[in-house]
Amino acid sequence: MSGPLENIAHLLRKSRKILVVGHLEPDCDALGSSLSLAMALQDAGKEAVCYNVSGLPNTLAFLKSSNRLVDRVHPRKKFDCTVFCDSPTLGRFGSLFEGDLSRFGVRVLIDHHVAQKLFADLSYLDSDRASCAELVLDLLDELALPLTDDIAFNLYAAIVSDTGSFRYSNTNRRAMETAGRLLDHDVSPWDVAYNLFESRSPIQMRLLAEAMASLEISDCGRYASVRVTREMMQRHGAEEYMLDRFVNYPRSIAGVEVAILMREDGNGEYKISFRSKGAVDVNEIARKFGGGGHHNAAGCRIEGSYEDVHRRLTTEVERTLKRRFEDSSLHENL
Repeated sequence: MSGPLENIAHLLRKSRKILVVGHLEPDCDALGSSLSLAMALQDAGKEAVCYNVSGLPNTLAFLKSSNRLVDRVHPRKKFDCTVFCDSPTLGRFGSLFEGDLSRFGVRVLIDHHVAQKLFADLSYLDSDRASCAELVLDLLDELALPLTDDIAFNLYAAIVSDTGSFRYSNTNRRAMETAGRLLDHDVSPWDVAYNLFESRSPIQMRLLAEAMASLEISDCGRYASVRVTREMMQRHGAEEYMLDRFVNYPRSIAGVEVAILMREDGNGEYKISFRSKGAVDVNEIARKFGGGGHHNAAGCRIEGSYEDVHRRLTTEVERTLKRRFEDSSLHENL
């Protein structure tokens, strides 16, 4: 019997019109993966469209062929199949995919997140992989499509981003071997590192300074949070993509196991980002609020006032920490 990768490759070979989608508010893995797959399919003569409802963040404009990304699809346009990258939740791909999905053809999911309920007809999933980009490369190999320098650049950037420059606990031998293979092409590690980590705008730095002024560290010292209000965003003229990696700063505090970023969206709702150093599964916490993600990185949305949302979050984080460290002195401090 053929496996999921072979089935997806067979579908793409026989499809002519293909939509490739990354999740809304895309990170480098979502955009690098979807762009790479669309580029390879276009090079193979397919009518492939790379779509993202959020459009192109300025911070990711360095990705090759990022100008091919579209944020609108004609309402009567039909596709033979649609490939969703880097999220197991259909709602994360935007309102385009609400209601009747028949015009999008066969639905394919390529993802490295833990899936609760699959929405796709065909799926290629592996939560042990550090990035979606690695799975896209598997698919390109299965399709026997050429790995161009530009595609290699985007896939390498996606892997570097999702592993935190090979510092996060999801970094494994396979991720590093894949990155090494991509470096056999004309890919500059410095160009990728500079664009991902060394080129923050003055607006981002001023916003970061104000966000860090809101830092709250728990009495036990095991979790910390920062807050970004709508008023702060407006006053600095900031956009959401500028908050990328803000949550990593409270996580970097010695002793902190869980970091929380609370961003007010102006509609009575807070977007929450969690990060863990590894001892705590923040995906478990996020799922309690209808969200999800990875063991060390997850998110959700919660309605309510800041005080109410903060109380609900810290209560759940403390409950999780107590379970995780119930036999240690931490239990006495919480």
